[in-house]
Amino acid sequence: MRAVFPDHSAICTATNKPSSPPPAFLPTYTATMSDLSISTNFVESASIDELREMGLLRQDIEPLMDPQSPLTYGVVSYHGRNVSNVIFETRSALQQRCRDFARRQGFSLRVASNSWCKAANEGNAKYVCKRLNGQRPLVVGNVEQCPFSIAVYELRDQWKITQMNLAHNHHLHAGFQEDTFVEGGLAGDTTR
Repeated sequence: MRAVFPDHSAICTATNKPSSPPPAFLPTYTATMSDLSISTNFVESASIDELREMGLLRQDIEPLMDPQSPLTYGVVSYHGRNVSNVIFETRSALQQRCRDFARRQGFSLRVASNSWCKAANEGNAKYVCKRLNGQRPLVVGNVEQCPFSIAVYELRDQWKITQMNLAHNHHLHAGFQEDTFVEGGLAGDTTR
């Protein structure tokens, strides 16, 4: 299998068995599937704009977008403080806002972890991208989980977003219908 990286600087061959050497005119190197999935993560600028419009990302905070740092690519964090413009009164309000964002961007969220300490009146949760049926990975055969996540923290009935990873490793908008479009007319008499 061959994959072209977004910057088109190298073509990589990923196989599980030894193969003949590649042609001399192609710059190549051998990579594992995990190398490919990290290098093919992407963040859409429309997602960042949408987060800001919905109040889920402050204007003064920018995601880390250095492609040379694949582990932090797409991460938004501010020393454990709120990265959102809004402090939510309930977890369900925060969760619904995050799900609305995900739906607009063409993916779905699921709760990956959730904890609560009643004595301290605090809790946290992590929402991650749930790749839907029909959403193909950018690299065929990639089974790694999508890196998109939203970490939230609650203290004394105030829910805050403390960290996000905005990167995806799969195509978006699979199975979502944004606009209804019908071509043609209504069916004629079917009793003939």
